[in-house]
Amino acid sequence: MLTLTFLFQVLSTPLLLFTGLASRAVAAQPRMDDPFHRAAWRVVGVTFIVFGIDLFVGNVLQVLALAGGNPSPALTAYYAVAPMLDHSRTFLALGGLAALVVLALLKAAPGPGFWKLAWALLAAGLAVGAVLGLVEGPLVIGEHLFGVVLLDVVELLAILGALFVLLVTNRADRGLWALLAAYACSLALGIFWLSLLTRFGEGWNPPTWTTHAVRDFFYAAMLAVAVVRLLAARRGRQVYGMMGRKPAQLSMMH
Repeated sequence: MLTLTFLFQVLSTPLLLFTGLASRAVAAQPRMDDPFHRAAWRVVGVTFIVFGIDLFVGNVLQVLALAGGNPSPALTAYYAVAPMLDHSRTFLALGGLAALVVLALLKAAPGPGFWKLAWALLAAGLAVGAVLGLVEGPLVIGEHLFGVVLLDVVELLAILGALFVLLVTNRADRGLWALLAAYACSLALGIFWLSLLTRFGEGWNPPTWTTHAVRDFFYAAMLAVAVVRLLAARRGRQVYGMMGRKPAQLSMMH
């Protein structure tokens, strides 16, 4: 069962990493006409690329810890670093969501100033999360899972807010909105599953592997959306925002 749990956990890494790469490729397509839609895909792409790299580092440390056995220096090192990696990903995502909200509220097309702010938000998110994990100390399963659930709730509320802002401003196309909605679903069900697991035998508890399997399902959906959007961009097919085409600019001339 441990092997199955680990396999589903590791599967998250390529799914999110390739989602990031495909999203970044969408932004790089010359036929992407809307500068806001292009920028949104770029922000999401870079966010999930870094997210995937962070996951990969954790996977390598997990493999070394499993190979080293208990006790071992590798396991001790993993316990020391795991909270930093977990929280850094959460705050990285929060930084990316903040950048999307800023993008949605811009009146002019995003320029160098926006990109400096966007990269600063992502870097700050990584740093804040890592510091929070460092303050938490070495991994203690029960306490850490409780903290992860609380932060996931914060992240879920943030992504729902970002989805609403992107909806009403039409600053993201339908593909990107669907990708973020799938990610929100992964958070919502992940919170439910982790909440059940932290009860430690009180009532029914799902198998541990199902937590990662549920997330992988939505991560696969995210990757599928990004690939479909990339194919559409390469073919020059326009994908509009959730509110449809941009409203025509009214002339001030009478």
